[in-house]
Order: sequence, then structure tokens, then C-alpha cells
Amino acid sequence: ALTACQEKVTAADEVLKQGKTGVLHWAEHVDAQQDYFAGDVSVTQMKGRFKATRLKGPGDLKRYDDALSTYQDLDGSCAKVKGAESAVATTLAKCAKRSKAQQPVLKATAAGMKDWKYHQTFMARNALHKEGSPSEAQSSWLKQYRTAPKNINAFKKAVRNFDAPSC
Repeated sequence: ALTACQEKVTAADEVLKQGKTGVLHWAEHVDAQQDYFAGDVSVTQMKGRFKATRLKGPGDLKRYDDALSTYQDLDGSCAKVKGAESAVATTLAKCAKRSKAQQPVLKATAAGMKDWKYHQTFMARNALHKEGSPSEAQSSWLKQYRTAPKNINAFKKAVRNFDAPSC
């Protein structure tokens, strides 16, 4: 029971690690537009930052999806085990606390990665001129840009608030 619990918690940690990379790349992408609007960077600099993060996106999504799939495939639970030795019971309790603390971060990570995935799809479709006219594509991007901070900020807050014992 302890091994299965620890595997599940470790797999969740990997989801959070991979998700953090992706959400922060998405945040960098959004920040490039914000910095351009603020006059802090040129169009060329903004486009360079867009390209740098865009190129990282597919890898971000694959690593996150792979980690999430591994996590979801595990059946481990950190529930109390009747008759467990005290050392095992103590470790299970720590792992249960960590698992519970992971949940809001996993949820916030999923929302941020959903946005990043949507935008990656949008960029790929736009490159193939399947997002309408240039002005329609720009309008769609600006809508994504305006709504992105909600999930990015929720993710950053969840990460800041994450406090759990090692498992």
C-alpha cells in the first residue's frame, strides 16, 4: 500500500513539474504581447519571444500529457491501512497530506495547460491560414491574450500556496 501511494504521489509531482514548465512558457508568450503593448519591446523582439515559446509548446504538451497519463493510470491510495506498523502509518499520513495538497495545484495546472494547448492548436491552424483573415486571427489571439491571466495567475497562486511534506 505504501509503495503504491508513493508512486501515485511521485507521479503527481511529475505532472506538476511538467505542467509548470508549460504554463510558464505560456505565461512568457502572453508577457511578450503585454510587454509590446507597454512599449517595453519592439515588434521584432515580441515576435522573437513568441517564436521561442511557440517552439517549446509541443514538447511541453507531450511531456505534460505523458506525465498525466502515467498519474491517471496508477491506482495508488494513501488511505490509512489497518494494522500498519507505526513507521508505515506515519509515512502514509505524510503522503496523504501531500496528495491532498497536490489537488488544487493539479487543477490549476490543468487549466493553464488547457489554454496553452488551445493556443498551440490555434498557432498551427493559423500557420496554415485556417483561422480566417489576418484580422480575424489577430482578434482571436487578443481574446486568448486577455483571458490568459486568469488561469496563469491561478496557477502561480496555487504553486505559491503549495505546502506539503515529502512523501
